[in-house]
Amino acid sequence: MSEEFRINHTEVAKLGKSFGTYAYDLERYASAFEEAAAADAIRDGVGAEAGDGYTELAERMVATLGHLNRRLDAIGGALGTAAESAEASDEALAREWGRHISPPLS
Repeated sequence: MSEEFRINHTEVAKLGKSFGTYAYDLERYASAFEEAAAADAIRDGVGAEAGDGYTELAERMVATLGHLNRRLDAIGGALGTAAESAEASDEALAREWGRHISPPLS
């Protein structure tokens, strides 16, 4: 039984773009969170003593979201590269295949 393996480079490119969109959206949300979680705002809401712990937590969350943003962006870029590579390979294979099956010209 023969199983075919095909990469739909168009779908891989779309997936890569969606990861890029998620990264962009996450960056916007993280920026908004960072502004809302500014140390002064936290201290005003819970008091200076308790605010330090919340401020540290908010800073860690922003840093973690930043790491996630970079990962999503990297995944999106890698998927885009994979899609381009798959398309180029398909085209090269089709050219080679065509050269070997084409009837000789007389």
